Amino acid sequence: RRFLLYHYPPPSGSLVMGLHRLESGHVYPVVLVALVAFLAAASETSKGSTCISRETLDAVNESQPALLQRNARAGNEQRRHAPEEECVPTCMPNCPGSARPGKPCLPPANVGGWPYMTRTEWRTELGERILKAATADVQEQDCGGFHLFGDHVFCLNAMKETNAMALSYGIERRDRWSEKMSNLFHVPSQLYDCFVDPDDSPPIANTAPNGVGAGACVDDVPCYEMPYASKRSCLGASAAWIDGRQYETLESHLLDRGPLSTYVKMDVEGSEWDVLDHLLKHEQLQNKIRTLDMEVHFGFSPDTQAATLDGKGPVTREVEIFERLAKTFRVTGSTLEVYHEGWRPGKPGCTERPNCVEPSVHTAGGFGVSQFAVSFVNRQLLASPTDRPA
Repeated sequence: RRFLLYHYPPPSGSLVMGLHRLESGHVYPVVLVALVAFLAAASETSKGSTCISRETLDAVNESQPALLQRNARAGNEQRRHAPEEECVPTCMPNCPGSARPGKPCLPPANVGGWPYMTRTEWRTELGERILKAATADVQEQDCGGFHLFGDHVFCLNAMKETNAMALSYGIERRDRWSEKMSNLFHVPSQLYDCFVDPDDSPPIANTAPNGVGAGACVDDVPCYEMPYASKRSCLGASAAWIDGRQYETLESHLLDRGPLSTYVKMDVEGSEWDVLDHLLKHEQLQNKIRTLDMEVHFGFSPDTQAATLDGKGPVTREVEIFERLAKTFRVTGSTLEVYHEGWRPGKPGCTERPNCVEPSVHTAGGFGVSQFAVSFVNRQLLASPTDRPA
C-alpha cells in the first residue's frame, strides 16, 4: 500500500520538492520540518541574498542520500512486518482436499504475532520466491479443463496423448499417480523405487494386476488397466550403486523418447535438485516431457529425508533451480493452499518444538513452504500463442 503523508506538492522552486515522493512511498514529517527549519535559519544568516550559501547547499545535498536510505530501510521494515491481505480460496464453498489450480490463498498466522522463536530475513525472501514460482497462472481455458486428484492438477489438453510413456519415481506401497495415468488417461507406465520393500508394495513386486483392460480395475487395490513395468532402482543425477542401491538417470530413461512423449512424476525426498539441474541444461530433454508432477523439498538432505540443510547457500541453489523451470514449463497447480488449511502455528513467544521452530523457508506470513507438491505442463501444449515455440 503506497501513500503519502503529504500528498500536496511543495511550492515551485522549493528545495524539498524533490523529497515529497520517495522510493518507499513514505515521508517523515519530523524530518521535513527539521529540514525546513534548517533552511529558514540559513536564509536568516544570508539576509538580502537571493542565493543559498555553498555550505548550506552542500549540507542539504549530503543529507538527501541519508534521508533516502533511512526512508527506504524503514519502508522495507514496515512492509516486512505488515500483515498480509486476507483472502478467500476461490474454490469456496466446495474446496477439494487435493492440489488446486490458481493463486494459493495463504493468509498469515492468526495468533497475534510472529509464531516462531526466530525470524530470519533470508528465509522469508527465499520463501516468497518459492511462492511466486509455484503460483499457477495457467487458466482453465488454456487446458480445456483440469482434473484434480491427490497431489496433482492435470491439464486435460496435455493428457490426450496415449502414444506416450509415464515415468514415476518414488512409489512407496502404492503409486496413485501411475494408476491414474493407466486407468484414466490410458498411458502405460514405468515405476522406479529402490527403498520400498517389495513385500509392502505390489507394484514394485510386480504382483499388482497388470494390463487387465479398460474398466477392469476397482479403486480399492493397486491395479493397472494398461501395462506397467517396475524396477528396484532410484533416480539420481548420475548412474551409480550407493549403499547397495542402484541409481539411474532421467536422461537414460528419456534417451529413446520422442518430443512431448513422456509424462514424469518425481517424489524422491530431496534428490530432485541435482536431477532437475541436469535436465535444465539440456533443452532437448526438457522438450520430451509433456507434464511434470513433483513433490519438492527445500533444505532437505536426501540421506536423512529431513530438513537438515540449514544454510542459505544450498537452499538458494534449490530455489534458483525451481525458478528456472519456468522457461519450459508453467504451473497448473499445487498443494500449498490445502496444506495451509492444516497449518497450526504456535503462539507468539512459544518455545515448543517443532511447532515454534522457524521453517527452513516460509512466506512473509510465516507459512512454511519447504515441502509441497506442484504440477507443471510443457508450454508448447498450452493454447496461448506466447507459449508456442517460434
